[in-house]
Amino acid sequence: MLWKTGAKEKPVRLLVIEPLAYRTRKKSKLQYKDPAYLVMLDINYSIEDVQQGYFHHWQIEVNHRDAKSIIGVSDA
Repeated sequence: MLWKTGAKEKPVRLLVIEPLAYRTRKKSKLQYKDPAYLVMLDINYSIEDVQQGYFHHWQIEVNHRDAKSIIGVSDA
């Protein structure tokens, strides 16, 4: 697809991750999380690699937090 205001004339790929269904209790109504929209500016990446990176992003965030708090990366 082309995104005129964002990427100008460069082609981009839009990947939509289906929302997950969950219940807060056994008999509660089924609820859904919001879908995830991933915009890829480099369309040469495989979809599997992009999905893998997306699903592992939380662990990356936790590692950054630990590095800043435990190791003291953010200390001057």
